Amino acid sequence: MSKFPKQERLNSRKRIGFLVTQGHSLYAYPFRILWCLSDSPYGPFHLEAAFSVPKRKHKKATGRNRIKRKMREAFRLNKEAFRGNCSGRIQTLSLLVVYTPKKELDYHTMEKGMQEAFRLLENQLPAQTQ
Repeated sequence: MSKFPKQERLNSRKRIGFLVTQGHSLYAYPFRILWCLSDSPYGPFHLEAAFSVPKRKHKKATGRNRIKRKMREAFRLNKEAFRGNCSGRIQTLSLLVVYTPKKELDYHTMEKGMQEAFRLLENQLPAQTQ
């Protein structure tokens, strides 16, 4: 059973600030992904993520929270396949997933975007680690 436990949540303000200022970026509609690799204190390959919906584009908190719930669910269901492809690394991958459209999209579009983001990350990770 796939979960999103506390140790996979990115809560550190320092780490999020580092991602925004010095992290790598990629775009997979409807998400902008900021990511960086670092040494892992947890073991073989550790994945941690944070999700953001801009207040400027989505004024109501209920709408922002609903979008974040959909983003977390798409991440939770697709992370195991990504983790399986990256299992040989001894690093932590930190992700900040930012929702970019002005309108709320349906879940299936978000899930396809998350799958595309994971595919793009797989292609970029070997170039960064070797």
